[in-house]
Amino acid sequence: MVRPHPIFWRLILGCMVAYAMFLTYMLLLPLDQARATLKYFDDQLGKPLPEVSYADDCRIYTPENPNSKFANIYFAVMDCHSIAHFMGWFGKMLIMRDWYIIWICSVTFELCELTFRYWLPNFYECWWDSVLLDVFGCNLIGILLGNLFLKYFSVSKLEWI
Repeated sequence: MVRPHPIFWRLILGCMVAYAMFLTYMLLLPLDQARATLKYFDDQLGKPLPEVSYADDCRIYTPENPNSKFANIYFAVMDCHSIAHFMGWFGKMLIMRDWYIIWICSVTFELCELTFRYWLPNFYECWWDSVLLDVFGCNLIGILLGNLFLKYFSVSKLEWI
């Protein structure tokens, strides 16, 4: 691999080998020691996360909110799941390298969220969150930027169909 530079890929390989060695070490530890080891990285680990419901108030316009008239949209956009959607679809585009397959996967994953929301209440979302922010928002932006990244580095496309 010569692009962007062989040293870059050697650094990436070194990081991945170190990460694999750390994961192997963590797998060999008893559960309590593994949790204690992870607390060195983040002292918030082990504390229960607050449950957030994404479908309590599905209004787009909230005039009574003193901070923002579009507080629900602001909350959904600034949520950590927006960044996860964007980065996830950016990475998936780098792996799959086919526009049609990645779109099929994007829509299918949203349909899976609709299907499994009866088992996982966290999957309940407003319609505008699923359609506008997930599929045509973060997923689309991640896919487009992944595609631009592939074109910039002249990576060949894969033909899955």
